[in-house]
Amino acid sequence: MNDNDVRSPDFAAEGASRQDKPANAAGRVDHILSVVAVVCGILTTAVFGAYFVKITIFPEGALPIVACLLVFAWIFIPFAFRRTLRRRLKNLFIPAKAVYAFVLAAFCASYAAFCVFIFAPCEEVSYDALPERAVVVVFGAKINRDGSPGTPLMRRLNKAAEILEARPEAVCIVSGGKGDDEPIAEAEAMKSRLVSAGIDESRIIVESRSRNTLQNVSYSREIIEENGLSDCAVVCVSSDFHIARIRFISQRVGGFGDYFYCAGGLRAWDWEYFGLVREYLSFGRLLLLGVDS
Repeated sequence: MNDNDVRSPDFAAEGASRQDKPANAAGRVDHILSVVAVVCGILTTAVFGAYFVKITIFPEGALPIVACLLVFAWIFIPFAFRRTLRRRLKNLFIPAKAVYAFVLAAFCASYAAFCVFIFAPCEEVSYDALPERAVVVVFGAKINRDGSPGTPLMRRLNKAAEILEARPEAVCIVSGGKGDDEPIAEAEAMKSRLVSAGIDESRIIVESRSRNTLQNVSYSREIIEENGLSDCAVVCVSSDFHIARIRFISQRVGGFGDYFYCAGGLRAWDWEYFGLVREYLSFGRLLLLGVDS
Protein backbone atom coordinates (compact mmCIF):
# COMPACT_ATOMS: atom_id res chain seq x y z
CA MET A 1 0.00 0.00 0.00
CA ASN A 2 1.51 3.33 -1.04
CA ASP A 3 1.48 6.68 0.76
CA ASN A 4 -1.43 7.99 -1.28
CA ASP A 5 -3.59 5.14 -0.12
CA VAL A 6 -2.71 5.88 3.51
CA ARG A 7 -3.50 9.58 3.23
CA SER A 8 -6.61 9.40 1.11
CA PRO A 9 -9.09 9.10 4.06
CA ASP A 10 -7.64 12.27 5.60
CA PHE A 11 -7.97 14.13 2.33
CA ALA A 12 -11.57 12.98 1.97
CA ALA A 13 -12.41 14.21 5.48
CA GLU A 14 -10.74 17.54 4.81
CA GLY A 15 -12.70 17.93 1.58
CA ALA A 16 -15.96 17.22 3.37
CA SER A 17 -15.05 19.75 6.05
CA ARG A 18 -14.48 22.41 3.39
CA GLN A 19 -17.84 21.68 1.86
CA ASP A 20 -19.53 21.97 5.28
CA LYS A 21 -18.07 25.42 5.98
CA PRO A 22 -20.29 27.34 3.49
CA ALA A 23 -23.32 25.49 4.77
CA ASN A 24 -22.43 26.31 8.37
CA ALA A 25 -21.79 29.97 7.50
CA ALA A 26 -25.13 30.21 5.73
CA GLY A 27 -26.79 28.63 8.75
CA ARG A 28 -25.24 31.19 11.09
CA VAL A 29 -26.32 34.06 8.84
CA ASP A 30 -29.82 32.59 8.68
CA HIS A 31 -29.93 32.35 12.49
CA ILE A 32 -28.73 35.93 12.98
CA LEU A 33 -31.30 37.23 10.49
CA SER A 34 -34.02 35.26 12.28
CA VAL A 35 -33.11 36.81 15.64
CA VAL A 36 -33.04 40.33 14.16
CA ALA A 37 -36.35 39.78 12.36
CA VAL A 38 -38.09 38.37 15.44
CA VAL A 39 -36.87 41.06 17.87
CA CYS A 40 -37.50 43.98 15.50
CA GLY A 41 -40.78 42.46 14.35
CA ILE A 42 -42.03 42.35 17.93
CA LEU A 43 -40.99 45.96 18.55
CA THR A 44 -42.59 47.16 15.31
CA THR A 45 -45.78 45.27 16.11
CA ALA A 46 -45.88 46.88 19.57
CA VAL A 47 -45.45 50.39 18.12
CA PHE A 48 -48.10 50.02 15.43
CA GLY A 49 -50.29 47.93 17.72
CA ALA A 50 -50.44 50.78 20.23
CA TYR A 51 -51.38 53.18 17.44
CA PHE A 52 -54.03 50.76 16.18
CA VAL A 53 -55.59 50.63 19.65
CA LYS A 54 -55.64 54.43 19.80
CA ILE A 55 -57.28 54.94 16.42
CA THR A 56 -59.81 52.23 17.23
CA ILE A 57 -60.89 54.14 20.34
CA PHE A 58 -60.29 57.63 18.91
CA PRO A 59 -60.89 57.28 15.14
CA GLU A 60 -58.77 59.25 12.68
CA GLY A 61 -60.37 57.96 9.49
CA ALA A 62 -59.91 54.82 7.41
CA LEU A 63 -56.39 55.47 6.08
CA PRO A 64 -54.50 54.99 9.39
CA ILE A 65 -56.36 51.72 10.02
CA VAL A 66 -55.51 50.42 6.54
CA ALA A 67 -51.88 51.48 7.01
CA CYS A 68 -51.63 49.59 10.31
CA LEU A 69 -53.20 46.47 8.81
CA LEU A 70 -50.72 46.58 5.91
CA VAL A 71 -47.83 46.82 8.36
CA PHE A 72 -49.15 43.86 10.36
CA ALA A 73 -49.55 41.82 7.16
CA TRP A 74 -46.04 42.73 6.02
CA ILE A 75 -44.63 41.59 9.37
CA PHE A 76 -46.60 38.37 9.90
CA ILE A 77 -46.97 36.88 6.40
CA PRO A 78 -43.24 36.11 5.99
CA PHE A 79 -43.26 34.44 9.44
CA ALA A 80 -46.39 32.42 8.70
CA PHE A 81 -45.18 31.23 5.29
CA ARG A 82 -41.43 31.06 5.88
CA ARG A 83 -41.19 27.36 4.93
CA THR A 84 -43.06 27.94 1.70
CA LEU A 85 -40.93 30.98 0.94
CA ARG A 86 -37.73 29.05 1.68
CA ARG A 87 -38.81 26.29 -0.71
CA ARG A 88 -39.94 28.63 -3.48
CA LEU A 89 -37.16 31.20 -3.31
CA LYS A 90 -34.35 28.65 -2.78
CA ASN A 91 -31.04 30.52 -3.13
CA LEU A 92 -32.81 33.89 -3.01
CA PHE A 93 -34.35 33.18 0.38
CA ILE A 94 -31.39 34.41 2.47
CA PRO A 95 -30.96 37.68 0.48
CA ALA A 96 -34.72 38.31 0.71
CA LYS A 97 -34.64 37.59 4.43
CA ALA A 98 -31.71 39.98 4.84
CA VAL A 99 -33.70 42.78 3.17
CA TYR A 100 -36.71 42.01 5.35
CA ALA A 101 -34.64 42.05 8.56
CA PHE A 102 -32.80 45.20 7.49
CA VAL A 103 -36.05 47.13 6.90
CA LEU A 104 -37.40 46.11 10.31
CA ALA A 105 -34.12 46.99 12.02
CA ALA A 106 -33.92 50.32 10.19
CA PHE A 107 -37.41 51.24 11.37
CA CYS A 108 -36.68 50.31 14.99
CA ALA A 109 -33.35 52.18 15.02
CA SER A 110 -34.79 55.30 13.36
CA TYR A 111 -37.86 55.26 15.60
CA ALA A 112 -35.69 55.05 18.72
CA ALA A 113 -33.51 57.92 17.45
CA PHE A 114 -36.66 59.90 16.64
CA CYS A 115 -38.01 59.47 20.18
CA VAL A 116 -34.72 60.69 21.67
CA PHE A 117 -34.73 63.65 19.28
CA ILE A 118 -38.29 64.87 19.85
CA PHE A 119 -38.17 64.44 23.61
CA ALA A 120 -34.94 66.41 24.00
CA PRO A 121 -35.55 69.09 26.64
CA CYS A 122 -37.26 72.14 25.20
CA GLU A 123 -35.43 75.29 26.26
CA GLU A 124 -37.98 77.68 27.74
CA VAL A 125 -37.53 81.17 29.11
CA SER A 126 -39.62 82.46 31.97
CA TYR A 127 -42.85 84.18 31.00
CA ASP A 128 -41.62 87.45 32.47
CA ALA A 129 -38.59 87.37 30.18
CA LEU A 130 -40.74 87.36 27.05
CA PRO A 131 -40.97 90.64 25.09
CA GLU A 132 -44.06 92.74 25.77
CA ARG A 133 -45.01 92.63 22.09
CA ALA A 134 -45.50 88.96 21.35
CA VAL A 135 -47.79 86.74 19.33
CA VAL A 136 -48.66 83.46 21.00
CA VAL A 137 -49.50 80.80 18.39
CA VAL A 138 -51.36 77.79 19.81
CA PHE A 139 -51.33 74.73 17.56
CA GLY A 140 -54.57 72.80 17.29
CA ALA A 141 -55.31 69.20 18.16
CA LYS A 142 -58.33 66.94 18.01
CA ILE A 143 -61.50 68.13 19.75
CA ASN A 144 -64.27 66.05 21.28
CA ARG A 145 -67.60 65.30 19.62
CA ASP A 146 -69.31 67.92 21.77
CA GLY A 147 -66.93 70.59 20.49
CA SER A 148 -64.80 70.79 23.64
CA PRO A 149 -60.99 70.51 23.46
CA GLY A 150 -59.46 67.09 24.01
CA THR A 151 -56.94 66.55 26.79
CA PRO A 152 -53.77 67.36 24.78
CA LEU A 153 -55.37 70.52 23.40
CA MET A 154 -56.55 71.56 26.86
CA ARG A 155 -52.97 71.38 28.08
CA ARG A 156 -51.80 73.55 25.21
CA LEU A 157 -54.52 76.11 25.96
CA ASN A 158 -53.71 76.14 29.67
CA LYS A 159 -50.07 76.86 28.84
CA ALA A 160 -51.09 79.61 26.42
CA ALA A 161 -53.41 81.16 29.02
CA GLU A 162 -50.54 81.33 31.52
CA ILE A 163 -48.35 83.13 28.98
CA LEU A 164 -51.11 85.55 27.99
CA GLU A 165 -51.82 86.39 31.63
CA ALA A 166 -48.13 87.07 32.22
CA ARG A 167 -47.92 89.23 29.10
CA PRO A 168 -51.12 91.39 28.93
CA GLU A 169 -49.98 93.11 25.73
CA ALA A 170 -49.52 89.86 23.82
CA VAL A 171 -52.05 88.64 21.27
CA CYS A 172 -52.91 85.05 20.48
CA ILE A 173 -53.48 83.12 17.26
CA VAL A 174 -55.41 79.89 17.70
CA SER A 175 -54.64 77.73 14.69
CA GLY A 176 -56.57 74.65 13.62
CA GLY A 177 -59.17 73.75 11.00
CA LYS A 178 -62.13 71.40 11.10
CA GLY A 179 -61.44 67.70 10.71
CA ASP A 180 -63.89 65.41 8.94
CA ASP A 181 -64.97 63.93 12.27
CA GLU A 182 -65.00 67.18 14.25
CA PRO A 183 -68.19 69.23 14.85
CA ILE A 184 -66.48 72.63 14.59
CA ALA A 185 -63.07 74.03 13.72
CA GLU A 186 -60.43 73.40 16.36
CA ALA A 187 -59.63 77.13 16.42
CA GLU A 188 -63.20 77.99 17.38
CA ALA A 189 -63.12 75.52 20.26
CA MET A 190 -59.75 76.93 21.33
CA LYS A 191 -61.03 80.49 21.32
CA SER A 192 -64.07 79.57 23.43
CA ARG A 193 -61.87 77.87 25.98
CA LEU A 194 -59.46 80.82 26.27
CA VAL A 195 -62.33 83.29 26.63
CA SER A 196 -63.83 81.14 29.39
CA ALA A 197 -60.40 81.18 31.05
CA GLY A 198 -60.54 84.97 31.23
CA ILE A 199 -58.61 85.99 28.13
CA ASP A 200 -60.13 89.01 26.39
CA GLU A 201 -61.75 88.03 23.08
CA SER A 202 -60.12 91.00 21.35
CA ARG A 203 -56.70 89.45 21.94
CA ILE A 204 -57.55 86.23 20.12
CA ILE A 205 -57.27 85.78 16.33
CA VAL A 206 -58.84 82.68 14.80
CA GLU A 207 -57.06 80.77 12.04
CA SER A 208 -59.40 77.94 11.00
CA ARG A 209 -58.13 76.94 7.53
CA SER A 210 -55.14 74.79 8.42
CA ARG A 211 -55.23 71.00 8.26
CA ASN A 212 -51.61 70.24 9.20
CA THR A 213 -48.62 71.77 10.98
CA LEU A 214 -47.09 73.26 7.84
CA GLN A 215 -50.35 75.11 7.19
CA ASN A 216 -50.56 76.13 10.86
CA VAL A 217 -47.25 77.92 10.44
CA SER A 218 -47.92 79.33 6.94
CA TYR A 219 -51.41 80.69 7.66
CA SER A 220 -50.40 82.06 11.06
CA ARG A 221 -47.50 83.84 9.42
CA GLU A 222 -49.89 85.43 6.92
CA ILE A 223 -52.09 86.66 9.78
CA ILE A 224 -49.06 88.13 11.57
CA GLU A 225 -48.06 90.07 8.43
CA GLU A 226 -51.61 91.19 7.61
CA ASN A 227 -52.14 92.55 11.12
CA GLY A 228 -48.88 94.47 11.27
CA LEU A 229 -47.40 92.19 13.90
CA SER A 230 -44.18 91.30 12.06
CA ASP A 231 -42.07 93.09 14.67
CA CYS A 232 -43.49 90.91 17.47
CA ALA A 233 -41.78 87.86 18.93
CA VAL A 234 -43.54 84.63 17.95
CA VAL A 235 -44.23 82.21 20.79
CA CYS A 236 -45.22 78.68 19.72
CA VAL A 237 -47.19 76.47 22.10
CA SER A 238 -47.85 72.77 21.54
CA SER A 239 -47.34 69.31 23.02
CA ASP A 240 -43.81 68.13 23.79
CA PHE A 241 -43.70 65.56 20.95
CA HIS A 242 -44.92 68.17 18.44
CA ILE A 243 -42.43 70.94 19.16
CA ALA A 244 -39.59 69.35 17.15
CA ARG A 245 -41.64 69.36 13.94
CA ILE A 246 -42.76 72.95 14.56
CA ARG A 247 -39.13 74.00 15.05
CA PHE A 248 -38.11 72.25 11.83
CA ILE A 249 -40.87 73.88 9.79
CA SER A 250 -40.21 77.27 11.40
CA GLN A 251 -36.56 77.07 10.36
CA ARG A 252 -37.56 76.20 6.81
CA VAL A 253 -39.95 79.11 6.38
CA GLY A 254 -37.65 81.42 8.34
CA GLY A 255 -38.43 84.08 10.90
CA PHE A 256 -41.42 82.42 12.53
CA GLY A 257 -40.72 80.82 15.90
CA ASP A 258 -38.70 82.76 18.48
CA TYR A 259 -39.78 80.91 21.62
CA PHE A 260 -41.21 77.42 22.09
CA TYR A 261 -43.21 76.09 25.01
CA CYS A 262 -44.23 72.50 25.67
CA ALA A 263 -47.64 71.79 27.13
CA GLY A 264 -46.56 69.31 29.79
CA GLY A 265 -48.51 66.91 31.91
CA LEU A 266 -48.63 63.92 29.59
CA ARG A 267 -48.14 60.62 31.38
CA ALA A 268 -46.47 57.56 29.90
CA TRP A 269 -49.83 55.84 29.37
CA ASP A 270 -51.76 58.78 27.93
CA TRP A 271 -53.48 57.87 24.67
CA GLU A 272 -51.54 60.59 22.88
CA TYR A 273 -48.32 58.60 23.23
CA PHE A 274 -50.01 55.54 21.70
CA GLY A 275 -50.10 57.53 18.47
CA LEU A 276 -46.48 58.63 18.56
CA VAL A 277 -45.73 56.62 15.41
CA ARG A 278 -48.02 59.03 13.55
CA GLU A 279 -45.69 61.88 14.47
CA TYR A 280 -42.76 59.73 13.28
CA LEU A 281 -44.43 59.13 9.91
CA SER A 282 -45.41 62.80 9.57
CA PHE A 283 -41.86 63.92 10.30
CA GLY A 284 -40.45 61.36 7.87
CA ARG A 285 -42.84 62.46 5.17
CA LEU A 286 -41.86 66.07 5.77
CA LEU A 287 -38.15 65.28 5.56
CA LEU A 288 -38.34 63.03 2.50
CA LEU A 289 -41.16 64.58 0.48
CA GLY A 290 -41.45 68.10 1.84
CA VAL A 291 -45.17 67.67 2.57
CA ASP A 292 -46.92 67.57 5.92
CA SER A 293 -49.87 65.63 7.28
